[in-house]
Amino acid sequence: MPDIALWHRCNNNCVMCTNPDEFFEAAGKSYTLARQREKLERYLSGEFDVYFKNTRLDDYFLLTGGEPTLHPQVLELMAFFRRRAGSRELRVLSNGRRFCYRDFTAEFLRRAGRPLLTAVALHAATARAHDAVTRVRGSFAQTAAGLRNLLELRGRGQEVEVRVILHAKTLAGLPALLRFLRRGFGDPSAYRLTLIYFEVEGQSEKNLRRLFVPLSRVARVLAKQRGLLAAFPRLELYHFPLCVLAAELRPNARVTLPRSDRVYPPVCRRCPAKSRCLGLMKWYEALHGDGELSALKRGEA
Repeated sequence: MPDIALWHRCNNNCVMCTNPDEFFEAAGKSYTLARQREKLERYLSGEFDVYFKNTRLDDYFLLTGGEPTLHPQVLELMAFFRRRAGSRELRVLSNGRRFCYRDFTAEFLRRAGRPLLTAVALHAATARAHDAVTRVRGSFAQTAAGLRNLLELRGRGQEVEVRVILHAKTLAGLPALLRFLRRGFGDPSAYRLTLIYFEVEGQSEKNLRRLFVPLSRVARVLAKQRGLLAAFPRLELYHFPLCVLAAELRPNARVTLPRSDRVYPPVCRRCPAKSRCLGLMKWYEALHGDGELSALKRGEA
């Protein structure tokens, strides 16, 4: 399903946000309930160009922002998308802060129905480190409380995902964050843990000097934390070429970007894992080259 931005405002100001300034400056009338309904009906009738990304996918509805839960009529929107999605999954990408209110969370889950995946971004194990990424004091406490409410109040067919965006400001704190999740959020098998190497768009492009860390260095940190990561049976890794990852982590890698956003350098041509590998993100090759890649041997793939 295409990326559907429900709202153009956010109560965080994340350093690695992929939205450009003009997105936040857009007029609110572009995101009204009536406008959202009209655009989706046009899309479902075959007008794919009403959305800008992943327009040819229709296996789920991806609802993003800004922060989608801040839409003044988000509950009505969730009920609408549930009706039009039918048996397809709704996926909501959120900073989780509004879910700190239990009554709102319960009503959100009721309107969204099932199947539902609510993905919440958590950046660190402490308020100081998390809030340094969001640049909003108090965001950590609300996000952590929101995650707990989602896990406690969800029903059958309603999944929760914890998303960790990996870059220079979050990488060193990953071990502490993994321990925090194990200690404070119950059985790790109750949710999906997704570790995502950051993308360079919007605010992250403006802050690139503060964010960039080579893929190979991130992969080394992941390899050192294999013991901790093994506690999360539903671990997924986004935006990693298979060859940079430790062998034990390669089965967790997913290809989630459209082909137009990634490349396969010449070294990939002789790799037996190419068909199930992301390759490199285009921006990464342009910035840092492909020297970290190597063709896997057949037994390694």
